[in-house]
Amino acid sequence: MKSLLFLLTLGSLSGAQIKLVGLPGKFEEQILDALSPRFYYIKKRPATPSRADDAAFLVLDFLNKNGSPNALVNWSLPGNDIILLKADAGITQSLGKISVKGWPSEDPAGAREQFGAEFLLPGKKKTKLPFQESKIGDGEERVTNLLKSIGYWNAKVTTTKNPQAGDGSIPITLNIEPGPLFKLSRPQITSPIPPPVSLVEMLDDIIDAPASAENVRGIRASITKEYRSIGYPDASLTFTREYRESTLALSYTLKPGERYKLSKVSAEGLKKTKTSSLLAPFKEYEDQPFNQDRFSERIKKLMATGAFRSIRTEENPKDNQEIDITLHLKEADSKGVSLSAGIGSFEGIILGAGYFDRNVRGTLHNFNAGIEYTSLGLLGEISLQDPFFLGKDLNMTQRAYLITRNYDGYDKAEGGYGIEFTSKPFEHYTVTLGGDLFFASIQADGLPTANLGPTDYLVARINLNQSYDRRDDAALPSDGWYAEINSSLGLVQKEDTVSFFSMEGQLSYYDTRGENSAIAANFRSGLIAPTGGLESLPIDLRNFEGGANSLRSFNERSMGPSANGFPSGGAAWWIANAEYIRTLKGPVKGVVFLDAGALAEGTDELFDTDIEVAIGLGLRIDLPVGPVRFEYGHTLTQDKGDHSGAFHFSIGGTF
Repeated sequence: MKSLLFLLTLGSLSGAQIKLVGLPGKFEEQILDALSPRFYYIKKRPATPSRADDAAFLVLDFLNKNGSPNALVNWSLPGNDIILLKADAGITQSLGKISVKGWPSEDPAGAREQFGAEFLLPGKKKTKLPFQESKIGDGEERVTNLLKSIGYWNAKVTTTKNPQAGDGSIPITLNIEPGPLFKLSRPQITSPIPPPVSLVEMLDDIIDAPASAENVRGIRASITKEYRSIGYPDASLTFTREYRESTLALSYTLKPGERYKLSKVSAEGLKKTKTSSLLAPFKEYEDQPFNQDRFSERIKKLMATGAFRSIRTEENPKDNQEIDITLHLKEADSKGVSLSAGIGSFEGIILGAGYFDRNVRGTLHNFNAGIEYTSLGLLGEISLQDPFFLGKDLNMTQRAYLITRNYDGYDKAEGGYGIEFTSKPFEHYTVTLGGDLFFASIQADGLPTANLGPTDYLVARINLNQSYDRRDDAALPSDGWYAEINSSLGLVQKEDTVSFFSMEGQLSYYDTRGENSAIAANFRSGLIAPTGGLESLPIDLRNFEGGANSLRSFNERSMGPSANGFPSGGAAWWIANAEYIRTLKGPVKGVVFLDAGALAEGTDELFDTDIEVAIGLGLRIDLPVGPVRFEYGHTLTQDKGDHSGAFHFSIGGTF
């Protein structure tokens, strides 16, 4: 084999110099990193045959362990304290394709990744890994441990080394005998303090769940969390496990430690923030069993106000089993001006400017004022948010706004005021109750006046929103599910008063499949029911579908009933979306989607309305604020004269 030659000089002027020739350049960094420390004593002494032989052995050993089992290394002493090593790597063996037989799920990518990881050189990521016979056993152990981590505790893994290919790669077949998927029996807890009722219920729910490492860790974390919630922050936990025929029995022994009651919370480092405003959210915790997790959540919410650069807690236990906590705070510059610019397929050019104050007069209230221009019109609004209303975990937001919009078929101007209260009484569950009052004026721009409903009217409305969020990330979800229900009750005041009720529900699901793939699905449906017919409802209170977050073969708001060629909205609707997402490179992803839906003028016409179906492709770039989306949807239910599809550019998830 003819090799590329390079010269690698290792040494110092005070002793032997080692020169290496005959190896391809891909080994240069590895040899330098691996052998320089071991050449130290050779380089500190004169060049002799025994030292040259030692140097040759070290290079040969390195090559043998890094995919060159047939390597040859010869040495010579040309003079001037030089040890010249001539190496021939021979045919380099590399790890070839890894096949997997018997994996208990659809995608064995994890098995291939774990086995291949054993052949990686430290600190290196190479697509072509040097093959080392000695590492096969460790690779099998990695795959075995992976199977155990997902609940296959009796798994066995063997390896078949297939004939070497012409390029020197050695294909490997992993033979998997997973055995049974172990399930959890009810965990047992031994403790002088009876477990809280919520913990007992959780342990009942875990029965027959897969005995995965994640579930086992989750049980331990839940037990510790529940005991902390009743005032035992120093609780320690040990456990044993017993493997039965196909179940895993866990037994926990808990030492609760001292039970503390929170006595007092104080603050240091405040300059702008009022002490009373800062400490108000913690008053309800005083004279109660110290719940470290709840206290930490309150600290996170305090940081989320933007008023502080850092918050450090100092716990001061007292002799009477009470604990004082001091908050050490560094305040942030809470005032500023923001400028924004963007573009969207529906909004066109987007320009915005705003002013904010995250800590109004030291009260932790959040004030925002802004103006936004798009091709649709103008929006000006001010809002004031109190994140700890009445000193509770209750968020109050007030908003006043003026808006103009030029939609297809009509124009509107609207001004109003709204207030809402948001609470999170349970983990994952959020509820918002609010109301708004606004005046709107509608003017026809293509739509017949008869299709507009009232054109100058006042609306008073109360709203209730409930959501349950089990997604792993709200901005860029990849696993979990999300459910939401919105309901409203309102009055429209014109010549006559018209009341209406509306409700909309949504259910979304996300699931990662393998290393680079994911699926997502969404269904939402709703209705609005006025006491009169649809004509008694202002057009701007009706529902419009189609667009980047709806049926993507339609332009925004263009699906469903129309008049004079302009959309006129409907009273009942449903939309379903399904997506397959594939990572292409880094944050760039490709998506294939299928959308379906219907929009009807009346609630009794929904199931008689034609269903629209679309299929499409898109590209997404994941950013911390959400994905940037480029998508095209094609109509599969195209009628004569209908458009065939639509292109969308937007920021944020589809659902």
